[in-house]
Amino acid sequence: MAGHDRLGLIAQEIGFGAHINDLHAGAGWIHHGLMQSFCKSTFGFKLGVITNCDDDLFAATNRRLGVTFDPIVTAQQAGGYKPRRANFELLLEQLGQVGISPERTLHVAQSLFHDHVPAQAMGLTSVWIDRRQGRPGSGASPEADVRPDATFPDMASFAAAATRA
Repeated sequence: MAGHDRLGLIAQEIGFGAHINDLHAGAGWIHHGLMQSFCKSTFGFKLGVITNCDDDLFAATNRRLGVTFDPIVTAQQAGGYKPRRANFELLLEQLGQVGISPERTLHVAQSLFHDHVPAQAMGLTSVWIDRRQGRPGSGASPEADVRPDATFPDMASFAAAATRA
């Protein structure tokens, strides 16, 4: 089974739909360096980023990653930090300019408060990378009442599940 079909099956399981053609990833991908090889070469997806970094900091980080993101939405461009709705509106505007709808966008991120609450409010399907793995509290982020569409302990587990499906 082709990689795109496998991710389609896992997407169906989380209620995303069978025809995923595009993928938006939050900060979870950056921390584990899996993004471009997993998304682009395995599944042929576009990879975008929405980050609380400024343009210069993200550009420096991105040079080290060697990844092509499109779109890139920084806090500097959005005029503030996630979880502001305006940041996600800018993301959706940029995605819309290349014909990608919210229904075809999968938001993968770690922070429930900064990412999943606003992503789901904007109609995005979300996958939570739960790095705390059962440890109490919410880390550096405030508590959030949100239920992501799927949860994985790390990006490697998400990638493995996508390739097994």
